[in-house]
Amino acid sequence: MHWRNFLALIYCVILIIVTPYGSLDAPIWAADGMVIHVAPTGTDEPSCGAPLYPCQTLQYATGQVASGGVIKVAQGVYTAPDGSPAVLDLTFGAGQEGKDITIIGGYLLPNWDIPSSDPLQTVLDGRGVQRVINIVSVPSIRVHIQGVTVRNGLVNLPSLPDGLFSGGGLYCLNDHPYDTSAFVTVEMKNVVFRNNKVVGSGPSSASGGGASFYRRCRAFLENVVFEGNEVRGGDATDGTRGAHALGGGLFATMYSDVVARGLVIRQNIAQAGSGGRGYWAHKWDRADGLGGGAAFQYNSVDLQNILVEGNVARAGYGSEFGGFGAGGGLFFEYSSGVIDDGEIKNNSVYGGNAVGRGGEGTGGGLMATDSRLTLSRLQILSNHAIGGNGNYAGHAGGALYFTKASPSNVMRVQGTNLILANNKAEAGSGQERWGGGGGIFAQDADVTLNHATIVSNSVLSTMVAPAVIALHNFTESRVRISNSIIAFHPTSAYPRAAVISQREGDSVILENVVFWQNAGGDASTWFSGAVLTVTNPIVGDPKLSADFHLQKGSIAIDQVLSSVHIDIDGEPRPFMEKADIGADEYVPIYLSSTSLDCALFLRWRTNPALVKGVSSYQIQGCEKGTTNCVTYNADASTTSFILPNLSNYLRYLIRVDALDATGRLIESSNTVEAFPTDRLVYLPLTLRGTR
Repeated sequence: MHWRNFLALIYCVILIIVTPYGSLDAPIWAADGMVIHVAPTGTDEPSCGAPLYPCQTLQYATGQVASGGVIKVAQGVYTAPDGSPAVLDLTFGAGQEGKDITIIGGYLLPNWDIPSSDPLQTVLDGRGVQRVINIVSVPSIRVHIQGVTVRNGLVNLPSLPDGLFSGGGLYCLNDHPYDTSAFVTVEMKNVVFRNNKVVGSGPSSASGGGASFYRRCRAFLENVVFEGNEVRGGDATDGTRGAHALGGGLFATMYSDVVARGLVIRQNIAQAGSGGRGYWAHKWDRADGLGGGAAFQYNSVDLQNILVEGNVARAGYGSEFGGFGAGGGLFFEYSSGVIDDGEIKNNSVYGGNAVGRGGEGTGGGLMATDSRLTLSRLQILSNHAIGGNGNYAGHAGGALYFTKASPSNVMRVQGTNLILANNKAEAGSGQERWGGGGGIFAQDADVTLNHATIVSNSVLSTMVAPAVIALHNFTESRVRISNSIIAFHPTSAYPRAAVISQREGDSVILENVVFWQNAGGDASTWFSGAVLTVTNPIVGDPKLSADFHLQKGSIAIDQVLSSVHIDIDGEPRPFMEKADIGADEYVPIYLSSTSLDCALFLRWRTNPALVKGVSSYQIQGCEKGTTNCVTYNADASTTSFILPNLSNYLRYLIRVDALDATGRLIESSNTVEAFPTDRLVYLPLTLRGTR
């Protein structure tokens, strides 16, 4: 007897013994909380799923596992036959409320206990002929996917049930027609989306080359990569315009909120369709390319620790009008949320070409309309916005572009600890090569920035405001920039200033700003009635490093009392003491202390980029308000020290100096005020138990 048949016989015997009615609908290892195993060498049949007798495909395994169960997937490549809706199709109808499935890849046989952390070892491959993962559910369900690569998916036909060109690698939809409280929850950890495509046809928009969370699909993403995915809108078929393209890597809309940690969005493309006159019924409805990396609509986002790099959004061309290109890296529309800690760099957006008027190219790094965003600890570098070519050039604006669609809407941004550098706005070729805001373009927007470093951004010589422009279409734009650096901007068209408030109703307020080498001037108004307020301007060299951090001797050091307690690198800013202007706090040596009985435990961290050639450290502690000081020496490898023989409850001021081999001072730490104490408090150990 073949060993697999023998195992199957044993399992059947077990089922007969443990089940009084002689059989079960699913194998015993597929019961609630149990596990199904899948491997390329397995076999899809009713008795599969045990460690020594795995199933062969994910699709078959999902039909075997009960809710709450786990599918363990061995390393290898998994495909599906031609004509299948997806490599993994999870479609749930009424009556399957609360379905809960966990899929974990990366197991190297015969080890089914500890999976590899490398998602490239387990691959779900659409082979360029089908979608990879399809999740459509009427009831609320949860799907957890971990440790897999989703690659080579293709959608080039409208997908049921909504007839959409969306989600080449993954498509998620809650399909309940009436219950707006029903959601699909998708959790992903250590997942890569690579080389997936959506190719549309006709006027319907195309979206989500890598993944599409289309309607009421909540996404929780941890260490997820979207790389090399693409979405293409269909070309014009009726003489009007090509189709929109949204979210080359990632698309989320219709209450599909996204929470992400460690998100990488790299080298994705959103390309709108072309042809026809270039617009639909209205001239503002053009062939738009939105969100080369990702596009978010009608939802909330929480993105932490992100990299958005090398993505491209391209609008389509038309005979009369080129389309709008918006958000080379990220695009937001009617959304709200937070983006904290990361980089948005080397992204590009292109307006569409036309025989008539070229289309606008806006927001090389990020574009948002009718949204409320909080941006913090972000480096926004070397992004490029390019208008379309035409008899009249397409305008261009901004690494960051903020606007709204109607007077009653709100576009509000709060930014802290931002570096905006080396970004460029460039109008297309043709007449009236206008535009502006190489760093920030605020139109009908309320923008507040604190501790920003805005340097070396540029526009064409025919354009205005290489750093920041505030202008309006409907009502007003208001920009307030505090405790920031605005420097090294080239000249531009009149008015030539780096920062411009355009016309009546627009206002720019600049407080505690370091200005330096802005060739056309620092800030000005364009037309009568525009408001410009400059309080406490500081003129001097900020002395920035190649990565736009402060260097020794910068005029920006110790200038303001700040309410922001950390800088762009997460390093502390001083409390109730003068802090530095800009995104970076100059911290060559960071010192902290812990109180002990008649002593202080000191610990310090030296920044090797700022402090070089250290031979030794000198620790000095002085009674506050006196000249009673003690000094100790420590070698260069020391990072902590106990300062002894102190008096309890007396306050001491402590500093650590870095010295070179000759005893010359290189750098000093921050000064710490602390006191020793014999009243040391220890939290009790609490044990959970029964009473």
